[in-house]
Amino acid sequence: MISPSKPLDFVSITKPVTDALAAETIASATRNSVSRQLRPNALVILDGYSSIDHAMQTFRKNQIHCAPVRDNSTGEWLGLLDHSDILVFALKMATEGYDPEHTSPDSHPPPPTFAAAAAMPKHDPKGPEEELPLKWRDFVAKSADELGHRAVRFAIRMVRNVVNESQKNEFCPVNDSGTVFQVVEDVFARGVHRVPVVDESGKLTDIFSQSDVLRMLYDILHHRNGMQGLGPIAQCNIESLGLISPTVIAMSSKAQAIHGFWLMMFHKVTGIAILERGVLVGNLSASDVLHLSTHNLTSLLDPITAFVTESDNSWHCDSDHKDTSNKHVHFNGFGSILRPPVTVTPRTTFGTLIEKLAVHHVHRAYVVDDEGRPTGVVTLTRVMEMLGGYPNVSASVSSGQGQTK
Repeated sequence: MISPSKPLDFVSITKPVTDALAAETIASATRNSVSRQLRPNALVILDGYSSIDHAMQTFRKNQIHCAPVRDNSTGEWLGLLDHSDILVFALKMATEGYDPEHTSPDSHPPPPTFAAAAAMPKHDPKGPEEELPLKWRDFVAKSADELGHRAVRFAIRMVRNVVNESQKNEFCPVNDSGTVFQVVEDVFARGVHRVPVVDESGKLTDIFSQSDVLRMLYDILHHRNGMQGLGPIAQCNIESLGLISPTVIAMSSKAQAIHGFWLMMFHKVTGIAILERGVLVGNLSASDVLHLSTHNLTSLLDPITAFVTESDNSWHCDSDHKDTSNKHVHFNGFGSILRPPVTVTPRTTFGTLIEKLAVHHVHRAYVVDDEGRPTGVVTLTRVMEMLGGYPNVSASVSSGQGQTK
């Protein structure tokens, strides 16, 4: 047992986990039984000349969020396309006419792209939900008819023109003979979510993501000696490990979905909290954009809760993917139950966090108080940062469980 108030030795407490990740190659990690149950049977490849509408249908059909893009006429790899790229492009189409080059920085926020995003005031979890600047809203297509016309151009745009639209998906293949820990340390710990994988001949064979690492950790929990398989870190609470970010980006459940997505891109996050009178009732994810098509782009003007519910239905989510432990079940006003977000507390252990993220297939868990109000958020990327050697150096542990000083 670690003595009270002793600073955490991250090298020691993470060693069983990092050793396990270092002992497994990317090739074996993507082919084990647990991974194969949750991943597509074959690599899905998009033709660069196919449409965005086709790409989104392919994503939904195969239950994936990313695919490599190739020019089938030349065999050249063009890059990766994921839901963040589609989201940024959809926002550009929906806000067509907003030109930051001809407006002063004081009068308008930047356009909805990662490259031009600037820091807005951080959200205070105890304060009101964040609102968008009113002047920017003037550029949003409020008319469903107008947005419907734009939907056609959105849907027929060629995939090759939207690849890496988010500027977060550079095409940097890794060799499948490398270890999982090498990817965590060199790539995922720096904020990258997924990488293409090539074999010894240089053939692209797979996509490896942070979710694959999560599945490995979950496999260790349930098939390799349980909590002991993860070592001492399994019993450390997430607060002591410095995994909690106190900044919660949130919007009211009554806000339009397009406002929530724009706020998401503005803050460079992939999910925002949905609040009802300050209480956490849901989560809007960047992947929710994948249920859009030529026929329903106007749903961006719907309330966030209605949009999320429709997204869940289009992805055929069942009860096994919902966090039924959350007591704050919320009806969206349209007769359907809004899927509760995954929640934790500062005292939740690392082992329990990994289990929650893996079972519910999510990349973030919200830290809530006794009233269900969000006080922080834990992301899978933050877990990768810690395992890759970027811990919160101020963290400490008490009685083997840990609490922040």
